[in-house]
Amino acid sequence: MTTAHLQISHADVVIINKCDVVAADQLELVKQRVRAINGLAKLHETQYGQIPQLEGVLLDLHAYDRVGNLDSIMAKGHSHLDPTISTLTLQVPLLQPGQLDGLEFWLRSLLWDAVLPPTAEDKSTDYAFTIHRVKGQIPVSDDRVLMIQGVRDVFEIADGSPSDHGSTIGGFNRTGKIVLIGRGLGSVPFEDSLVYTLERHSHQTEILSP
Repeated sequence: MTTAHLQISHADVVIINKCDVVAADQLELVKQRVRAINGLAKLHETQYGQIPQLEGVLLDLHAYDRVGNLDSIMAKGHSHLDPTISTLTLQVPLLQPGQLDGLEFWLRSLLWDAVLPPTAEDKSTDYAFTIHRVKGQIPVSDDRVLMIQGVRDVFEIADGSPSDHGSTIGGFNRTGKIVLIGRGLGSVPFEDSLVYTLERHSHQTEILSP
């Protein structure tokens, strides 16, 4: 993996400079390659060496505060330069408050230990993958929406607002999304592992409840 791959996979904003010196089809190819590595990053095109203003573009201090519209992210994309780098979107069911510990456990296992918690069918956790970025919108049954932000082994789960989600919890959209960017994601059953982990923690909460 090159330094360029690593930088693009970690970025919230990517500047494509000198767009005036390439044909439209070549520019589109570059954009496709960038999106294949990082489907979350905002792309800005510049011409004649004119760099956009720093404030609000390059120095966006609130870039990590917003997850954005995850519905627009590709379900799965692969880099033409390195097929092992991809953006993967996971569907997340509506969480009960007692399942939040399970969500945090699952994220810690992935980001801190690079270990996938087992699924219901597969007890093996021997998968080779590396997570560079994670973002997510998680609706909870108590009318909260949680926002997940992570870079490498550092992540945060914070309260968002209903407007951060596609609709209110009482509406039709009662599922959330987690977007992973990294290497070796294609053959790993992340979604099955997450669902099974949440179910186990939900069952443990019911047993501990008076």
